[in-house]
Amino acid sequence: MTSVATRPGSGPVIQPADRQQVAEGVRQARQTGVSLGAPAADQSWDFSALTAEVLLNPPDMILTAETGHTLAHLKSTAAASGLWLPLDSCHPGPLSLAQYLAEDWSLSWLSQTYGTLRDWVMELSAINDRGEPVRSGARVVKNVAGYHLAPLYIGARHALGPVVEVSLRLIPSPAGLQRVRWSASNPNPLLDIWLQSAQAQRPEGNSNPWVALRLSGAGDRWSLEGLTQLSPDIAKSWADATTRSGPATVDRCAQPADEPALEGRPLLSAHCLPSRLRAVIAAAAEQHLPLVAYPGVGALIVHDGGRGESVQDRALTAWGAVLAAQEGWVRPLAGATLPAGLPRRPDDNAAQLAEVKSILDPDGLFGPMPEL
Repeated sequence: MTSVATRPGSGPVIQPADRQQVAEGVRQARQTGVSLGAPAADQSWDFSALTAEVLLNPPDMILTAETGHTLAHLKSTAAASGLWLPLDSCHPGPLSLAQYLAEDWSLSWLSQTYGTLRDWVMELSAINDRGEPVRSGARVVKNVAGYHLAPLYIGARHALGPVVEVSLRLIPSPAGLQRVRWSASNPNPLLDIWLQSAQAQRPEGNSNPWVALRLSGAGDRWSLEGLTQLSPDIAKSWADATTRSGPATVDRCAQPADEPALEGRPLLSAHCLPSRLRAVIAAAAEQHLPLVAYPGVGALIVHDGGRGESVQDRALTAWGAVLAAQEGWVRPLAGATLPAGLPRRPDDNAAQLAEVKSILDPDGLFGPMPEL
């Protein structure tokens, strides 16, 4: 039987024990005339109990799991077989695969080289508005059969139906990863390092020494991290040569570190051309907005810093004017309410998404399509 809990300030939360109970919950919602799933729906999901055994196929480098498993668990399962799931999260806390997929938290410093979740989903299983299973994709690299609907579910926040299982492709664990770190009291010298390293002569004939780059900070504490496969000695000497602010530190790391801990919750993601990111970061620092930036993909995550709403809105509005001047745009994260003046994400695909929504959920059982 599906258990129902209540969270303060929200509607009922349905916590199914297995996929059959997910389908049962959908059918019950249809019978009772309530909407289920999306943030503005009457009821929401908690898939934490969907944790059937993870299926790992090392020869084919494919991992299949129900969506109650955490991303960290899937990565560790792959690592035990010498494989790597090159996904990270811009969310600072632990996430189930269902949360990770519904909100699309996959923008991270690894996106510079490996892309985001859409690039790694092979197959996806969901439940439609009749309580029937829907499968999209296949557990093969080359597949041209039917429509690949999986990317539409990613970031849709359950508005197209609940996703109960995902198959992800893996790659061999990269050898010899080193993490180079710099620290400074403001982001300017760290941005100089980033720009200098992009123009520096590549050691060992490497066309791009960085697997990933990440800048993070708030107030007077900032750090730049670079992930590289250069040898420790070369990474250290090359890193020192690119900065005037002091020597860098180099650590050997089997897996990249988690997102840095910043005060407050992730509020929005901002995007612009990498060449224009410096002005956007400088403006955020001037407004004392905590952030994590990924220079290689021209993106950053702004945190609310735990400050009062009126102070936060004024700071975001002032910063948003600079972002707009740099032809950038923002996307709210986890249902955050943002000031009206911020440049929003282009909505070029709104009509297509609305059409898909009308086909997959014609009666609006899963609630209205959220702002993506």
